Amino acid sequence: MVAFLYFREKGVQWAVIECSIGGLSSSTNFLDTDIAVIVSIGLDHQEILGETIEEICRNKSGIIRKNKPVIIGPHVPIAVV
Repeated sequence: MVAFLYFREKGVQWAVIECSIGGLSSSTNFLDTDIAVIVSIGLDHQEILGETIEEICRNKSGIIRKNKPVIIGPHVPIAVV
């Protein structure tokens, strides 16, 4: 949270914020984002994200906002779209 205070103090208009492991449970979900980027999805962190690619896609899609653009990387299964 200190970073966000610093950004505001410095007048930062744009920042790239990584949501780490998941989407639905990401601590960054309080942000009103302008765009979401999902670079890749694989069978990692299954104990947190889900056992299958479909479950992991559902979890990671938690960063997507209604009426906001989404960039999908080349290693994202169609299940996330």
